[in-house]
Amino acid sequence: MIERVKLVNFLSHKDTEIQLGEGLTVFIGRNGAGKSSVIDAITYALYGQHTRGKRTHVRDGASQHTRGKRTHVRDGSGGGR
Repeated sequence: MIERVKLVNFLSHKDTEIQLGEGLTVFIGRNGAGKSSVIDAITYALYGQHTRGKRTHVRDGASQHTRGKRTHVRDGSGGGR
């Protein structure tokens, strides 16, 4: 189970952290609010790619110091990668 998602300079998210509880999670919001970006971030963390193509994951206006790629996925069993 994914417990937490943190996005820093990922697409429309400057610094977003979402805690996920047990069960089903549904994202609702206006167009362009970043709902799909959360799913893209999870996909990127798990598989190293997302549906938007290459190098489009860095938020516009992000400084060079925050453009490093760092992903960490931890499942509910305490393991991680």
